[in-house]
Amino acid sequence: MKYLKFICYSAISMFLLSSCGSSEVPVVKLYPVGSSTGEYQYIDGKGRIVINPQFRQATVFREGLALVRTPGSDGKYGFIDEKGQFAINPQYSNATFFSEGIAWVTNDNEVINGINKKGQIVITLPDIYNIDIFSNGLSAFRNESRGPFGFINKKGIIEINPQFLSVENFSEGLCAVMNDEYKWGYIDKKGILVINYQFDRALSFRGGRAVVYLNDKAGVIDRKGRYLINPQFDQMTSDGNLYLIVQNQKMGWCDRNGSIIINPQFDAAGPFLGGNLAPFASGEKWGFIDKKGKIIINPQFDEALPFNGNKALVQSNDKIGFIDKSGRYIINPQFDDVSDDLVAFLLSDFWQYRIGYSTLFL
Repeated sequence: MKYLKFICYSAISMFLLSSCGSSEVPVVKLYPVGSSTGEYQYIDGKGRIVINPQFRQATVFREGLALVRTPGSDGKYGFIDEKGQFAINPQYSNATFFSEGIAWVTNDNEVINGINKKGQIVITLPDIYNIDIFSNGLSAFRNESRGPFGFINKKGIIEINPQFLSVENFSEGLCAVMNDEYKWGYIDKKGILVINYQFDRALSFRGGRAVVYLNDKAGVIDRKGRYLINPQFDQMTSDGNLYLIVQNQKMGWCDRNGSIIINPQFDAAGPFLGGNLAPFASGEKWGFIDKKGKIIINPQFDEALPFNGNKALVQSNDKIGFIDKSGRYIINPQFDDVSDDLVAFLLSDFWQYRIGYSTLFL
């Protein structure tokens, strides 16, 4: 990520259309950031280098391991621990991070294998083209590039036969799926349709609620498919007990009943993610507001991402640093680059990896 501005706006746009939007994101302890050599290193919350620069690509730590790629055009993927030691040697041509104890990897033969944290192969899928990370014990797959999606379990056994044109990941026991008439509904873990195909778009459940789209408007349904908020916003996504919304190309927030609590007035904004402050853009500068819409940190940054714990990543004068909730720098702007995965993670860990495309790191 050479320019945070491009990634930030792109990520927020993806965030609004994504299936995630969890109310709270785990606190990052080690941050993958660029170095003067162009390779990624890991720093702690005080800006100290903990793992020396040595990676072409790097993710945040999930389930105790981080996915990294060695330098060079033919670099391989492996997994490191928080001391920077390889827990699983770099040997894969492609890989996902770990989810529910399993990561998907491929070698030059392009066969997809599921490995455990010891690097042992626990699932082999020789005839699979695409595969998603596990969620609720199931992983979406398809056998060919434009084929339908189905789901397998952690034994590599097909639980739900391929039949859907598009799918989200399972969440709270349900999954949004699209049929061949381009309508979305929801299935349970047995593949039974529990909410009929009727939506133009459907996202994953969060707290018993899901955002859906109908006639280009977004609303919210419950687990029985009943509307809790009628479709009325241009876009919306779950943000804890609130919803981040877009109306007339401006961003704001509504509550769980659909009542607007912060008027759509911002050209860009990020979620609260369970915290008390959210980033917003005023003109070309970013600051932070509270849940009443009051400006707490004046717009002054070129870019800003949501707080993760007591820190927020910001960019100023083409350099990236971290601030506290008073707006003071904890780590002065000094980095030219941060991992795309770090940016995605700080926007609610919504980034989903699906092996089978040209590159894992989008």
